[in-house]
Amino acid sequence: MGKGGSRTPRALATLAFVALLAGCGKSATREGEVLVRAYNDAAIAAYLTGDLRPLTAVAVPGEVQKVGVLVDFKTSAGLVLESRLEELKVTSAEKRPRDFLVRTRERWRYRDRPARAGPPAGPESVAVMTLEYHFVPDGERWKLVEAKALTSEALDPATPVRSP
Repeated sequence: MGKGGSRTPRALATLAFVALLAGCGKSATREGEVLVRAYNDAAIAAYLTGDLRPLTAVAVPGEVQKVGVLVDFKTSAGLVLESRLEELKVTSAEKRPRDFLVRTRERWRYRDRPARAGPPAGPESVAVMTLEYHFVPDGERWKLVEAKALTSEALDPATPVRSP
């Protein structure tokens, strides 16, 4: 093999390794997004219904308990939290043998609503947040240990959702 357009075995191996790493990054990003969406869906349901059971499939007991405290607080005030995830973008995903860190930028719309019919719902709020999710292996699946807001910006509820 000469110089010019030919590839040496070493160069081909390097290109294959770079392609593998690029593929792994996309795979980790996609897997991270699936994990975050599953947790968010379970949390949304818990706040709306007061049922924490769906969270037990996606979060460790300590995280379920944290959400339970907030659900109990809303319930004791006669409220439920209606929330909707309007945008989610994974900004980084780092999968390691003992944990999985996923950072996201998310846009949420939420409001408190009385648990019983009659009184009007509270005002709508919109926030854009940067979050970090920390997952650990639990058998054959990953479970959330902690979700931490790194930044939070309140928006006017009339602010349109950006297109992808």
